[in-house]
Amino acid sequence: MPHERLSIYKISDVNQEIDEPHVLSKDIILLMMINFLVMTAVTTQIGTLPLYVTRLGGNAAMSGLVVGIWGLAALGARIPVGKWIDRYGRKQLILIGLVILMIDFSTLIFMSTLMSLIALRAIQGIGNGTQSTAVATLVADKLPQKKLSIGLGYFSISQTLPAAIGPAIGLLIIENWGFQALFYFSLSLVSVAFLLTLFC
Repeated sequence: MPHERLSIYKISDVNQEIDEPHVLSKDIILLMMINFLVMTAVTTQIGTLPLYVTRLGGNAAMSGLVVGIWGLAALGARIPVGKWIDRYGRKQLILIGLVILMIDFSTLIFMSTLMSLIALRAIQGIGNGTQSTAVATLVADKLPQKKLSIGLGYFSISQTLPAAIGPAIGLLIIENWGFQALFYFSLSLVSVAFLLTLFC
């Protein structure tokens, strides 16, 4: 009865596909949106802050410090955050990171000295390092084990796309509306990401 066996296999394969969870679940889509918004807010400053440093009277060395201290702070934040994620929970760490970023961008709107800019960039790195580590961990937890690599590939789009469009958006904003508008724009993106996290 080869035909009967073939039909049984086909039915079982269909049932298996139906039972398997989808890669792009509601939570995964929300986490991708959150990561996209935050990374866009951050990358809009990659090409613009050196110009802001020059406007404040700084030199090339100061520009390098403002850009580099963000990466060092983000890297340093990831070390303890990796332990805190299991202790305090993924969502809580995402919210803490976003609150840090919202406070940071809000302060950038009103502070206009080189020393405050350097300090706020370091704080921004801590907030982003906290948020991004917690988001990536939660994504890995939510993805089906059999489709982990596919899901992470989709999630990486929310990181690479902002890197491609963020600097251009930042330059467009400062050329037309100035640096204060850029900080307001970044603050609004992070605020929306915070609200989306509450539904995750």
